[in-house]
Amino acid sequence: MNNPTHLDLERGNCALCGSGRSEICASGNDFEYETSPDVFHFVRCLDCDHQYLDPRPAASALGIIYPDNYYSFVGTTNPLVARLQRIWEGGKIRLYRDFVGSGSRSVLDVGCGDGRFLSLLREMGDPHWQPVGLEFDAEAVATCREKGFETHCERIEEFAQR
Repeated sequence: MNNPTHLDLERGNCALCGSGRSEICASGNDFEYETSPDVFHFVRCLDCDHQYLDPRPAASALGIIYPDNYYSFVGTTNPLVARLQRIWEGGKIRLYRDFVGSGSRSVLDVGCGDGRFLSLLREMGDPHWQPVGLEFDAEAVATCREKGFETHCERIEEFAQR
């Protein structure tokens, strides 16, 4: 994107336990699509260890951070591009393995779309992980469920109230 814009961001408490106590684990910008100059922080809840983005983009920013060329929206028939994308995605999963750890874990993909990343987690992640999707597009949720994923059609705020 040639002219990235600052996003509307919103602060949030831990979606699992409601705590407002957290510490920063990692920070970075949108290096993939360069949609915003904002720096984002992954934080760890000091009460339950859940890790989440805070502040996170507001719903009004979704059209900016998911541009038309976002990977879930486009596929490729070029075998070289597909191979390079697969190598790059494998690197992302290795980072998740280091961050999340091995063993029995539920790994929640918020905004899972059609389940592309859930499929990568199942294929390349720890075999004991249980990938779970959260998406508010009913058609995408149906696609994820057809792929055998536990997927919930709601926003994180409603999901956290369970």
